[in-house]
Amino acid sequence: MPLPPRVREAAPASPGCSRCGPAHALCRSTAWRVPHGVDPSIDVHYGIAVLTAGSRVYALRVDTGRLVTLARAPTRARAQIEEPGVVYQYNTSRGGVMRFVSLERVERALR
Repeated sequence: MPLPPRVREAAPASPGCSRCGPAHALCRSTAWRVPHGVDPSIDVHYGIAVLTAGSRVYALRVDTGRLVTLARAPTRARAQIEEPGVVYQYNTSRGGVMRFVSLERVERALR
C-alpha cells in the first residue's frame, strides 16, 4: 500500500538506494548461510549473533560471516548474548541448566 503523499515528502531520498539512500541499514544487508534448523530467535550484540539449532549453540560474526559452534547441549538449547558473554539454557530430566561463555572466549573462537 503506498504511503500518503505527505509521508513520502517527509522522508527525503538520498543518492544510492532508490527508496532511502545509502545510510539505511536494511539497504546494506548481507545474507549468510546458517545451519539447517536454526531457531528464528537470534540475538545480536557487538556484531556477534548467537543462534541455536537443536542442541547446538553457534556464534556468527556478522561482518565476516564466520560461524563457530560454541557449545553442544544434551537437549534443545536457547541462547542470548549481552556484554559479559553468552548464556545458554537447556533442560534435562533433573531440571533446567544454564551455562555461560565469556565474550572474550566467543571473540577468540571467531578469530
